[in-house]
Amino acid sequence: MTALKLALFALVTSVCVAVLAITISGAQFAPASAYRALFT
Repeated sequence: MTALKLALFALVTSVCVAVLAITISGAQFAPASAYRALFT
């Protein structure tokens, strides 16, 4: 039971750290859209 709790804690902590790192780095997994402006 203790090993299961430790594994669950490690999994949840790893997911939270990964989400935080992705959020801070601003990584995008989709192709970035190209925007243009035409000033006249």
